[in-house]
Amino acid sequence: PYQAKVKEEKKRYTKLLERLSAASSGHDSWTLNSSEPSGSSPNDNAKEVHLCLTKNLIATQINFQTLHKLPLSSPNNLCHAPFVCLLEPTDLSMPRIVMTSVHLPPKGKKSRERDIQIKRILESYSSQSDVRLKTPFTEKGARDANQRRSTVHVIAGDWNAWVGDPEYNANKHGFDVLLGKNTMTSAGRQPYDNFVVSQNYKEHCTIGAAYVKRLRRPQNSALGQIGLSDHSPIYLELDFTSQQQEEEMMRGRGKTERTGTGSSHKSKFLSP
Repeated sequence: PYQAKVKEEKKRYTKLLERLSAASSGHDSWTLNSSEPSGSSPNDNAKEVHLCLTKNLIATQINFQTLHKLPLSSPNNLCHAPFVCLLEPTDLSMPRIVMTSVHLPPKGKKSRERDIQIKRILESYSSQSDVRLKTPFTEKGARDANQRRSTVHVIAGDWNAWVGDPEYNANKHGFDVLLGKNTMTSAGRQPYDNFVVSQNYKEHCTIGAAYVKRLRRPQNSALGQIGLSDHSPIYLELDFTSQQQEEEMMRGRGKTERTGTGSSHKSKFLSP
């Protein structure tokens, strides 16, 4: 039965790619990769998968992994294993991007487990390269590894908590939390979904936008309301400017318009 379900899911993915291509006027192809199925515990049969969809004109998915466990951490099992994807933009002047999708345990009986996992994810991510597909976490790390391209890291998804709480030490581990504690993302009016971005992004881009795309019909089981989901998607746009364009702007050209040989790019992320 499980293999039959996997086969059916793959059919759905194919249809999704076809619809994305059609929505792009057939000019842009897309790549889709999915995580290995995982649940809230080894015995959970209601398993979930994370999907990473990229437009091939913009970036290539060159590596990915499902993090069922964190290395060098005890205990190290993770609920709803995060999915880590390494994206290589087609513009070689841009840094690589590692996009990680998460879903932490809910508030309630599993609050303590949730808090432990959030802390371990943030700490392990910044200190252990295996978690982030052996990419550098800082500009210094990229220089020390003699890598020509830096890497910007984005961790996004349902944290089931406000991940900017000082208890989680996101800033100490080299991250900025983009959505504030009063930014409600769930039907229960909680700030659970968020983007956590490595602080070196400031060396390469600006935040073009970071907000909640409100659902018209959210699910609210407590009120008996049936909808698409009890969480609204969150949207992030990173604006990258090429080095050549920056030099032109420094010389006084391109301040009011972006023309010539310089180029700017927007990387857009939608979670969940």
